Amino acid sequence: MELSQLEVFLAVARERRFSRAAEKLFRTQSAVSQTIHKLEGELGEALLTAPRAKEFSPTQEKCFTSMRKSYSTCALRRRNR
Repeated sequence: MELSQLEVFLAVARERRFSRAAEKLFRTQSAVSQTIHKLEGELGEALLTAPRAKEFSPTQEKCFTSMRKSYSTCALRRRNR
């Protein structure tokens, strides 16, 4: 798992749409979709079963919270180098 994959997942989770997340990240929608697909393959579980849903499933919420914390920690460490 790479920091860039976490960034993409968090953007899609926040925006609830691949297209809006792609715009925010200055990437194509296809690149965002591929990143999510690769991450899901690495984790062995679907992370975004319904990206336009208004609420996360319990599993998605736990994953989002955990990844958000991990991303924040990694980003902070990267800045403090």
